[in-house]
Amino acid sequence: MWPWNGVRGFIVLFGAGGMLMAAEAARAVAVTDIPGLVRVSNRDVMVASTEIESAENEIKIARARYLPNIELKSTYTRLDKDVVLDIPSQRIEKQILNGSVTIGLDVDPPPVEIQKKDMMMSNLVLTQPLFTGGRITAGLDAAEAGLNIARAEAEQTYRERLAESLIRYFQVQLAGDVLTTLRKIELELNNIAATAEAAVKTGAVAKFATMQIKVAQVDLSARIKEAEASQKLATLAFKDSIGFDAMQTASFDSPLLKVDMKHGLDVFKTKALSERTEFKILDAKGTQVAALKSAKAGEMLPTMFLFGTYNVARENLPIFTPKWAAGVGLNVPITAGLTQVPEMRRAAQLAAKVEILRAKARAQIPLQVEQLFDHCQALRGALETLEANQGLAAEVQRLAEARFKAGTGSAVEVLKANADNQTAQVRRLMLLEEYNRHLIELFQASGSVDYYVASYQDAQKSRG
Repeated sequence: MWPWNGVRGFIVLFGAGGMLMAAEAARAVAVTDIPGLVRVSNRDVMVASTEIESAENEIKIARARYLPNIELKSTYTRLDKDVVLDIPSQRIEKQILNGSVTIGLDVDPPPVEIQKKDMMMSNLVLTQPLFTGGRITAGLDAAEAGLNIARAEAEQTYRERLAESLIRYFQVQLAGDVLTTLRKIELELNNIAATAEAAVKTGAVAKFATMQIKVAQVDLSARIKEAEASQKLATLAFKDSIGFDAMQTASFDSPLLKVDMKHGLDVFKTKALSERTEFKILDAKGTQVAALKSAKAGEMLPTMFLFGTYNVARENLPIFTPKWAAGVGLNVPITAGLTQVPEMRRAAQLAAKVEILRAKARAQIPLQVEQLFDHCQALRGALETLEANQGLAAEVQRLAEARFKAGTGSAVEVLKANADNQTAQVRRLMLLEEYNRHLIELFQASGSVDYYVASYQDAQKSRG
């Protein structure tokens, strides 16, 4: 039986996240195309971009609070009865004939109607804030910080999806390379089987040798079918990561290469501390918290505003109702501190939380970078060792086949040598993909996956 455990494990690995597309008139996708496809077509990135638009609208709303506010206020009022002024009876006296005669007259005035019980009034009211205790400015600062958060989170989403897409891209290439290797093994097994059949006919080897080879062929055929099925799942996974439709096809122009790390550990750490989006998000959240604190403090201060009102429609109103009026208003909060002081304390607690998170990030991110860096170095060393041993495995296979054809070797020896050689090739491909995968994660942890794309281009140019 063939030692297929290593290959079987790989098939499960690459079936989880990559894809291989091969179709007529397929669109060619290179590594350099992936950043643009992810930024424009990835659904998670598109959702994050809408958050930026929402944050920009919040800034417009905050700025509008500086402007005058104009409202049309209409009221309809119904009293229990008309308002009537009832003037009491009056006696009017007049002296005539040098005061010797007095004439008196009793006057009973009719009631004077002052206000109908049904009345309607519509006013245009303008309010212009003059002093709000800094609340409007704090609101604008908070909105601008929200925009910075939305931009940083969108960039973080883009970098995460770009890393995911690059990893899946190379898993696609790994899937294709391994499938090619499996089919190469199948071709070699067929040749060995033909040689064994001929040797059986001449009596050079026993019939049992051909049965062993057929068992290996059946097992290999199952592995190839399993790999082809995994390809289909991997295809869908990669399409989703770059926003392709399930029915859309693509080909892949960029091979799986050994990309150089280019920088030392200190450079990666420095970039991580200066370019990670987490720090931008925490800085913006700190600004938001400071704005919240200022707004809550401002709510305990008096508010001064200019107002004006203009009557545009009225019915059944007193004749002394003015057409327009203007003035200055002052609102003095008396008990605002009962709620705002706890709010300010909560803001101070949030500020302390942001500082703790910032300190935590500064402590943990360099450790994460160092772990990935060491892992990449270890994988690169293992890959170079395996590449150095590949020539030996190929030579062992050649000698085993030569002895089998000469009748001095066994089919088991040939099968084992062939499996060892091809398994070493598959293992090299797996290590190459794993190395690049962790290198992508290293660049991501250092602040930008785009640096990996540039490094890949350099590796491709040096390859010629």
